[in-house]
Amino acid sequence: MSEAFHVRLATPADADMIARHRARMFRDMGDVPPELFDEFRAKAKVAIEKMLARGEYVGWLASPDSAPDNIIGGAGLQLQRALPRPFTSL
Repeated sequence: MSEAFHVRLATPADADMIARHRARMFRDMGDVPPELFDEFRAKAKVAIEKMLARGEYVGWLASPDSAPDNIIGGAGLQLQRALPRPFTSL
């Protein structure tokens, strides 16, 4: 039997968890050494919290229906304005 899942929008209250996942991703890629992990995570948390509140970052978090507090996956987009470029519609 397969498990049903719930996907929800991230809120500023999720910033710490998102920052922890982000820091782990960069650690696993070798970009954040262990001694800088906590500092990077803390900086990411502050930035993510502000960006979520301003609508500059949109994230989705997935959890099993049976355990809504157990985040098992997620995705996010950092929204940025871009200047016009040649050969694109304005």
